[in-house]
Amino acid sequence: MDDDTMKKRIDYIIIIGIIVALSSVLLIRLASLSMLVEVTKTIANPTPGFLSDGPVATSTPIPVGSVAATATPTRVTTTGWQHGGGGGGGSTHHDILPSGVSIAVDGPERWDMTYSGNLSNMLPGGIQQIEFTITNTGTKTANIWMRIVITDENGGEPRFYGYASSEPEYEECGGEFDLTGLPTGLGYTEKCDISNHTIYDLTHDGVSVVSQTPLNEVHNRWNHLGKLDTGKSMDVMQHYQLQSEVSNWAQGDIVRFDMEIYAVSLEGADPV
Repeated sequence: MDDDTMKKRIDYIIIIGIIVALSSVLLIRLASLSMLVEVTKTIANPTPGFLSDGPVATSTPIPVGSVAATATPTRVTTTGWQHGGGGGGGSTHHDILPSGVSIAVDGPERWDMTYSGNLSNMLPGGIQQIEFTITNTGTKTANIWMRIVITDENGGEPRFYGYASSEPEYEECGGEFDLTGLPTGLGYTEKCDISNHTIYDLTHDGVSVVSQTPLNEVHNRWNHLGKLDTGKSMDVMQHYQLQSEVSNWAQGDIVRFDMEIYAVSLEGADPV
């Protein structure tokens, strides 16, 4: 990757009925080093960890809730704490070389957002949004790109007798019952493709980049947000709408995806 390149990535999780984000990931490539700082999707007490050079993730667990990370041209730090205050935090850091391209998200030098609750109560027909501001804190004009990468999609936890997330889901998907009213598992066919039924919109500063497109169709596709001069900012808005025709088959279903932000100097290569 070009020396004047920066990437940032956030993990998101969509759970039908309840949507929360379990982790934050920051990926930065500057100079000759490549580093991945990852907070795992584990509900546990956070423990400090250290990363060596190269894209090797720490196994540091963090509680569900808020995650913050700091990005500067010389240091990357990620810190987690218990949602709603309380609880200790763990951090990792590693020195890296300066570069001409540096971006900040929602702050002068901080990656600092609280994700749990941002997409809460996702219901058929409803629209939830994620918005943030990207600022060019470097010394060069940069091209800014963004993409969604779906990392997992599944039917969620089978709370209803180990077959489905709920009785309504089990019934709608053809599940049968015995004479006593207990589910047998016969006839049940799980359906879990909510990424195909989540409509995605992406704009920056009021300019449409992606419009009314199923989430699975924007998977792994880089979208150019435009050029960003030194010291300037752009406001990014995303809409996520669960189609109104989605019914009980989707109860408890989960789709996880990364949101990646990529900045590169004008003479640098576009993302691939």
